[in-house]
Amino acid sequence: MADNKASILVPWDFTETSENALQHAINLAKKADNDVILMHIIEKGSFFAKKSNKAIEAERVEYEAKFKALTQEFFMKYTFKPKYIIAVGELIKTTAEEAKKNKVNLIIIGTNHLIRESHMKTKGLLKLNMLADIPIIIAKTPPPRPYYIEVVFPIDHDKKNKDKVAWAIYLAKYYSCNINIIKPFSIDSLDKKNLNNNIYFAKKAFDNKGIIYGIKTAKKDENFHTSTCNFSQKIDADLILVMSYAFKHFAEVEKNEFSIPVMLVNLNQKIRKLGKFN
Repeated sequence: MADNKASILVPWDFTETSENALQHAINLAKKADNDVILMHIIEKGSFFAKKSNKAIEAERVEYEAKFKALTQEFFMKYTFKPKYIIAVGELIKTTAEEAKKNKVNLIIIGTNHLIRESHMKTKGLLKLNMLADIPIIIAKTPPPRPYYIEVVFPIDHDKKNKDKVAWAIYLAKYYSCNINIIKPFSIDSLDKKNLNNNIYFAKKAFDNKGIIYGIKTAKKDENFHTSTCNFSQKIDADLILVMSYAFKHFAEVEKNEFSIPVMLVNLNQKIRKLGKFN
């Protein structure tokens, strides 16, 4: 499977939200000259209900036929033919292993996969994010546009916020999109100093790169993460950029439901040029 191109990986469970995630992947891949890989993992079963090799092989043959038909269908529909992988193993560990093996620089996952696969809920996603050491985009609906225009950049007092700046710069330069900074309404004096430092750092970096950005203050009596999701919906944002440690707060905001995709990055990830994303 591995070749010279970087790839975007879409975990595949043959549902509508998987295809929605695929559409996000195709948009990015076309712009970045990436491959797209659909991946379905056949799990071996529990200790007490382990699948036989014969049963696993039967599943593999079944999925092989499905993928051959699907990839041709997607070529006709999207003028882009994704590759596919059928792997056997544990969901998170095998996903991370296949990502590294196939030069994957971004994983895009549909929300139905989160619901169906209990391992892929918040803790599982964070584990995958760490093991694969690449960003993950969680998406529920198809992309409204073939490229990103509005990216929301929540920023608070935590110094780790600076790690997101490189990603924001990349997205803004590559897609000519706007960066929408949103900050908390009010925090204590020490945190406020750190917040101001983070905003100064981001503004200076964006100004140096000629990036268009704005700054919005969250509502006074509203949870910051709820405010971020509400603001994102109001401006019809294409993406919310968050650090992995803050992801659980966005996952808990019921109103978001990932109708606006969330891009999850961790502290150890160094920016790779998307599509050049390597």
